Amino acid sequence: MFDAHLIMGDDHFKLIEEDPSVNILDELLALHHKYQSPFMKFVNYYKEVPIVADAEILYAFGDTLSCRTTPAQVKAIQHNKHTILRSSRLRHDIYATANYRTETDEVELADFAYVEVMPDRRASIRVKMGTPLSVMVEAGTEQIPGRMRDLSLLGCAIDIADASLLGNYSYFYLNMDLPFLTFKGKSNTRIMAKLIRTEEVRKGVRCIMLFEHDKTTEDQIGRLLAQRQGEIIRELK
Repeated sequence: MFDAHLIMGDDHFKLIEEDPSVNILDELLALHHKYQSPFMKFVNYYKEVPIVADAEILYAFGDTLSCRTTPAQVKAIQHNKHTILRSSRLRHDIYATANYRTETDEVELADFAYVEVMPDRRASIRVKMGTPLSVMVEAGTEQIPGRMRDLSLLGCAIDIADASLLGNYSYFYLNMDLPFLTFKGKSNTRIMAKLIRTEEVRKGVRCIMLFEHDKTTEDQIGRLLAQRQGEIIRELK
């Protein structure tokens, strides 16, 4: 039986109250027999990038459903150990634990539950940085060294040693050299950002920042975001 706390504690989705009259596996098999061709997709996140691919149902055995999907989605599933099943023909999105069997090239699904996926968890796609990016945070006249852990077009998360270094400021300037691989334009940038909240982490404090872009910084961050997304997708191939 699945652990409801795992589902409820995930940032991407929450459990919908179970209807004892409905057997989710039976519903999936009935739709499979009716439509034959893949009618649903796997949805996973890999380093914060959404990975979506067809889920081809093969057969059911007991309480387990065997499926086949793309190599990229397989890697995302191996990373997460669970998946979301999505289709316009389903009454709700479905959560399932997922196990990939190398010998048969099949994904085995079990522990099905209806869930509500949080589409507005963030306003734009976020990526984890491969190597944390060095950032100098200006707090008034103070210079605070930090490391950027993840990035979106709208903001970022930066780790610093101590929250007290931020003083009473709400707005900061972030100075960094952007690690462009092919872009020949300006790579250093200075972006104004608003502190949204802080979170304690193992080594210091994580600062969640919202960018106050101008046209140049929006273009720079957009380029870096696209580059990092491409790197993550290539990891799955």
